[in-house]
Amino acid sequence: MQRVNGRRHGKFAAVIAVLLMLVMIAGCGAGKEQGGQAATTTLPSGSEQKETADQSKTEAAAAADSWDGSQTASSGTLTVVASPGIHTEILKMAQIVLAGQGIDLVIDSEFDDYMMPNLLVDGGVYDCNYFQHEEYLTTFNAEQGTDLVSVGKIHFEPLGIYRGKKWSLDDLASGDVITIPRDTANQARALKLLSDAQLIGLAQGKEMEASIADIKDNPKGIKIELMDASQIASAVANSAFVVMNGNYARQALYKLTSDAIAYESPASATAERYANIIAVNRQNVDDPRVQALVKVLQSEDVRTFIDTKCGGEVVPYTGS
Repeated sequence: MQRVNGRRHGKFAAVIAVLLMLVMIAGCGAGKEQGGQAATTTLPSGSEQKETADQSKTEAAAAADSWDGSQTASSGTLTVVASPGIHTEILKMAQIVLAGQGIDLVIDSEFDDYMMPNLLVDGGVYDCNYFQHEEYLTTFNAEQGTDLVSVGKIHFEPLGIYRGKKWSLDDLASGDVITIPRDTANQARALKLLSDAQLIGLAQGKEMEASIADIKDNPKGIKIELMDASQIASAVANSAFVVMNGNYARQALYKLTSDAIAYESPASATAERYANIIAVNRQNVDDPRVQALVKVLQSEDVRTFIDTKCGGEVVPYTGS
């Protein structure tokens, strides 16, 4: 984690310490669920999961409220919370350019989950985040009552099918497990990828927004298990195959073009729909610091860096 300046470090560190504790508690609860039977619902819908989400949101808001005005960043500082790995590497490139413009980009990549980065931005603890696509953000806003918006698409990370206990998709047998992301948007992507690989059939009209309840044809009798996206790499030993997001696959040292059996095409409509974004609280859409960050991240220099660094595993977004 990169440190903020000294005059606000103490309070900020205390806020983060509380939030990290919440993440660890939530992570322990998720781990227990992941060891159970194959999931049969779109998302965890029990009162326990809702209570955990509500508690995290309440604590994030409380942490934001406790961060008084004397610790507020100067107009030349922009704080961003991002996924570790390629998101952070890309931001570090932007950090150098923005420094020349008088903007101090402070990056926090401690939160390796899909909930806290949004709650932290919604609560005003950070100015923006960089880890998700717009489909996920839309679902998150609806489920959590947040008001976050995209201010720019930056890159696309193809979802891939990776080997677990089985080597070939042809070796799949009845009862074999394929583990996919739990969240609504990435679950739909994973199911479409499995459908494109002719492993399952989906209900008509549901190809782009399916849940496992929309599986209408399962000729091999496979079981689909849901797991938090950040944890799927740990399921390789217990699954025939797994479907992983690009950033988590890279963290687990998988290479998309050589290790994935099948993956989403960067030239498809999927790439447009699931490009990773910079997200902010709606009231900060026109913040000049945020706009400067987006301009740098969409620049030709950063696109070249992504292409060179990732070799097709992460693809710069070049649409409008």
